[in-house]
Amino acid sequence: MTVCALALWALAQEEPRVVRAARLDESTVLFESPLPVTVHVVDTERGRGEVLWSAPGLALARVPRDAARARVISGGRSSEFWPLAEARPVTYGQTPSNASLTAEADGIVVQNAGPSAIVVVVRVQEPERRRWRFLAAVVVVPAERRAIPLPPGSEAVLVRPEDATGGLHQAPPEPPAAARRFGGALAINDGPLAWRGLELRAGGFFTRPLIADLPASTHSGLDGFGRAFTVRVEVDEKQFEVFGFGLSADLGLVRVSAGFFAGEWEGRGDLTVDDGIAATAIEGARLEGELLGVGLSAHWPGLAFRGDDVAISLGPEATALWIREELDGAEGSPIGVEKTAQEILFAPGVRASFRVGFVGVEVGIEGAVRYAWGDLEGMMGEVALAVLVRF
Repeated sequence: MTVCALALWALAQEEPRVVRAARLDESTVLFESPLPVTVHVVDTERGRGEVLWSAPGLALARVPRDAARARVISGGRSSEFWPLAEARPVTYGQTPSNASLTAEADGIVVQNAGPSAIVVVVRVQEPERRRWRFLAAVVVVPAERRAIPLPPGSEAVLVRPEDATGGLHQAPPEPPAAARRFGGALAINDGPLAWRGLELRAGGFFTRPLIADLPASTHSGLDGFGRAFTVRVEVDEKQFEVFGFGLSADLGLVRVSAGFFAGEWEGRGDLTVDDGIAATAIEGARLEGELLGVGLSAHWPGLAFRGDDVAISLGPEATALWIREELDGAEGSPIGVEKTAQEILFAPGVRASFRVGFVGVEVGIEGAVRYAWGDLEGMMGEVALAVLVRF
């Protein structure tokens, strides 16, 4: 078995030796050493230990548990061997008097009033191995204020090496899986603008009857008996239910999309049928045809909720649509009526999305409600399945 040793050293002195030591628990020792540089080796009479982490002034090492003496070595210089039995146990009755601690949602803030340094060790317990696993070690020097993040379930040990006084602060435990999945923060999306991935979207577009503002069309031809007719068609309203797909670039702050859709439409209109002798008016005649179109939109998911695996957003969207329609038939017309028309619409609205995240992918459902202006006017809707690929 092994013990973990945390070595903290001061400025070089004439005789390199260990000045003080404190025992955090039965298997952890904090050293003060005169070596002013990063420690590369921790040596004992039982052999070398494993340096887990080091920086100027700090070293985290693992040494044999049955070792009685230890020393630190760096750059060819060595401290004296120091008896581990003389390490003073840290008293956890209170936080060191020169330290003030403020708990925050994701960690702590330590303020050092001086004159001596404070060592903050972040660790988490491993019950199955019956020992502590060290995550980080930080020195807070006099007059310094330092924010230190704490993972769920970990604890921070504050130690003043000169007199082995110490304090503990425990982070909240990790929530259950269901709470992690649906736990998160509801916030206004104010950025930043950053690439998140490309989204493939497929679904249906539908409308309520749209008021048409289109010029009338005139059609001439012969019926099945060879009689000549002229038919004037005025479109009053249209509606459609079509299938479409598109791509969306998720830029975090905004989502920019382009899509294509196609299908059939139907509507109502007024016909005037003239056989050269008399004209007959037909009101509310049923019209039908086919359409295809493309759309460009920009969406701001302004109200956003994001947990570990779930993302929900709601926000305004602006859409521009170009539609190409073909009139294939009109109820009550003695001759065939065919016409191609192009329409441009501007459709502001609101889009909502619900996504569940997996490794590198988010899958979800989206919906949008818009009000169209232009050659057609009225309510439009969209329901789509979406797959966002993050890369």
